[in-house]
Amino acid sequence: MKTQLLSQLNPLTEILIASHIEANEYLFNTNQQGLIKYLISIGDPGDSAPSGFCQVPLRLRLEFHDLEKSNNDLNSVLPTYENIAKVIDFINSIANWNGAMLIHCHAGISRSTAIALIVWAYLLGSGGEEQALAYVLTARPQARPNRLIVKLGDELLNRRSKLIQLLDST
Repeated sequence: MKTQLLSQLNPLTEILIASHIEANEYLFNTNQQGLIKYLISIGDPGDSAPSGFCQVPLRLRLEFHDLEKSNNDLNSVLPTYENIAKVIDFINSIANWNGAMLIHCHAGISRSTAIALIVWAYLLGSGGEEQALAYVLTARPQARPNRLIVKLGDELLNRRSKLIQLLDST
């Protein structure tokens, strides 16, 4: 399934990484309408998804704060293994890739780029970590992937810290 999905992708045009504002623009741009078939929307708990969220056929909404460790605030929600497992399940639910995937968070720098890195690492398989990071940095040069999300993905995908080590070396 992963290999089939991977063969259907153009890495630089079919997984888009954006901020919340840019996501609204993508979803309402007449040139992009209908091209975005998959959406992973990430926001703080209680924040609204972008306008047009419900227009995307396959979508996933994740809500957690952009934190890399607990800040002792009882209202803070950290990313979890369950969040990452939902992303992997979402990717596995795509039978035939026939459009673009949009991954967004508030600024399009930390949470969304970390999730995009995990998506690419999953699709490319073990040994594809460097290529996964290269795709993310090409798509979003200002990327600063959230380390906790990457750590959780690294562990869930059993990559033995390869993803975290890549972040440390860049």
